[in-house]
Amino acid sequence: MKKLSETGKSKAEGVRGYVDARMDGVKFQIVKGLASVVSSVASFLLLFILGGTLLTALSFALVLWLGEVLHSYAIAAFIVSGGLAVLLLLAVLLRKVLFRNTFISAFSGIFLPGTRIKDRRDLEMAELKNDVRIQKEEAEMLRTFFDPASLLNLVIGLFSGKKKGRK
Repeated sequence: MKKLSETGKSKAEGVRGYVDARMDGVKFQIVKGLASVVSSVASFLLLFILGGTLLTALSFALVLWLGEVLHSYAIAAFIVSGGLAVLLLLAVLLRKVLFRNTFISAFSGIFLPGTRIKDRRDLEMAELKNDVRIQKEEAEMLRTFFDPASLLNLVIGLFSGKKKGRK
């Protein structure tokens, strides 16, 4: 019975140490990733606000200049608005390429260093490969914990414990 409890304790301590180390690694990655994400979002917002302000000022200046040249501020405003509408249409049409893939590659670089994930297709392939890896790791863990010697010690320990309990 002593062998069984020692084997179980040593395996439990090994698993506990492994899980603690992995959890610390995950915590470090989360801190690093969150700091990077918040920094990226803050810089994106700052650039967006400054860019929007600049675009507004330049649009207003262009309307005033074109209004003087064309002798009609209304026509100048329609021309500038049309140019901004074309830019908006391009941004809407290219939003997946401009934003989603950019964020996928940025976040994969933060949370999965060393991977080469560039777009959604690469991310889905990486997920499938990781699912296969998880299944292999689970099978290996089950094989290690339930090897014939451990099971035999467990059965012997259970039956020898019952006999001692009857006396």
